[in-house]
Order: sequence, then C-alpha cells, then structure tokens
Amino acid sequence: LYQDLDEKIDRLAQIVDIDTAPDDALPVLASWMGLSLEPGFLSPEEMRLLLKNAYGLLTKKGTREAIEGVVRLFVKEEFFIVERNLLPPGQTQSMDSIYGETPYDFSVLINAHPDEYLLAKLQMLVNQFKPVRVRVNFVFLKACDGLDAFTYLGVNSTVSGSSTGALDQTNQLDGLTF
Repeated sequence: LYQDLDEKIDRLAQIVDIDTAPDDALPVLASWMGLSLEPGFLSPEEMRLLLKNAYGLLTKKGTREAIEGVVRLFVKEEFFIVERNLLPPGQTQSMDSIYGETPYDFSVLINAHPDEYLLAKLQMLVNQFKPVRVRVNFVFLKACDGLDAFTYLGVNSTVSGSSTGALDQTNQLDGLTF
C-alpha cells in the first residue's frame, strides 16, 4: 500500500512539469494559471509553448506587450499593432472597419494570407490578455491584390506585367490570335 503511494507521489513531478505532462493534463495546468484552453483547440506543442510563456505574459496582462507576446508565439510573419487612440483624428474616420470605432479599439495587422484557424486561435488567446472594454480587430494583409483593366490601385496593390496564356504546348493566347 505504501509502495503504491510512494510511486504516485514520485510521478507527481512529471505530471505538473510542462515538458513531461500528459497532453490531457495541459488544459488543467493552463486553468491553474487562469487561462481557458479548450482541449483539442491548440496542439499539445502549442499548449506547451503558451504555458512556458504564460507567467511572463500574465504579468503584463492588459498591456500592449502582452498582446504582442501572444501574437508573436503563433504568428511567424511580420505584424503590427495599431491602437486607434494613437492615430491622428482625421485618419480614423474613413477607416473604422480596420481601426475600430471607439478609442478603446486596436487592430493587429498581420502580413500573411488569411488563415481562419490562426484567426480563431488568436481571437481566443488575445481576448484573455486584453483589457476588458477593449475590442480587437485582426486584419490579414496579402502581398498584393490582382487588378483587371477597370479597377483602381489600393493600399497594398500592385500592377503586374501582362503575360501570355498557354492553351497547350504549342498554342498561346497572346491577344492577337487564338
């Protein structure tokens, strides 16, 4: 009886260690730190990464540094955080869809193609580290938008050179003959 109890006590250190804990124990460890993580939403590797950085992030909870830290854990591309209250007054009126509607809003501009799974992860995590009344908006920026002959350039747009289309190995669509 005492032998079994000693073995359970010896294994306890492995269960509460982030690196050696079983995958199903990671959401419990996160809840002990005040984080709400649904099982299966993050991979075990992502949960371990978040838990290893959780103490530093939680000490900065509610600040820009905490938001940057959370986003940096999951976004490998370049990103920018734009706080609406720091923008010049005339610049925000026409850009409510990007920068938000109130001074309490901020946007995270991510220089990557849209990814719904990444967006859901970021929304869940950033909502746990942002101040209560603050709203966040995530904007994914593509490298450029394609244009046809009757459109205007946007902020992130570029005009690409014309190219010929190919039907097969010998026939091309060059605009003159088909």
